[in-house]
Amino acid sequence: MTGRRLREVRLSHGWTQAQMASAVGYRQNTWCQWEKGRRRVPSEVIESLVRELNVSADYLLRGNLPMYRNSLTDARWFF
Repeated sequence: MTGRRLREVRLSHGWTQAQMASAVGYRQNTWCQWEKGRRRVPSEVIESLVRELNVSADYLLRGNLPMYRNSLTDARWFF
């Protein structure tokens, strides 16, 4: 399920898989495998998306809306 949400976040920013992968320090084929659910997404990638793109960790990990954080307190899942 996390893969589908990664794809939604990527598309909401209008980025390619290669751009998103580069932004988090990985290659495009790795990002593709995450989106397809073939590989587990490392926690540091989730944390980076939360921090850099203002994405809700709760959305990425559990699918709970909203997709984007309204405040820094929404990042509490990592701390």
